[in-house]
Amino acid sequence: MADIHDEVGNKVATVTFSPQDQAVLDSGGKITLHFHTPISMRNILGPNDFTVTVDGSGPKLKTDSPDQFRRFVTLHNQVTLKMAADSAKGPAPGTIKDR
Repeated sequence: MADIHDEVGNKVATVTFSPQDQAVLDSGGKITLHFHTPISMRNILGPNDFTVTVDGSGPKLKTDSPDQFRRFVTLHNQVTLKMAADSAKGPAPGTIKDR
């Protein structure tokens, strides 16, 4: 888990990055995260398409767009929860299954 801060050091969110992204940040690099609402969820979340950047060059991981980063985390969590709920329900009626 990594804390992300705004430009003045206020905590924005705590997130988990992939090992590859974490390695880039640990080496002082930057990563760009892109959010695009899945088509199946646009009726719930609306259309969203934006990017946020995380900078690992200082003592704290920072983003220069904290509001967008909070939005990214919120939307990502909503998609994850919806996908988990749908998965727990099983396949939708009429869905073709692998044999």
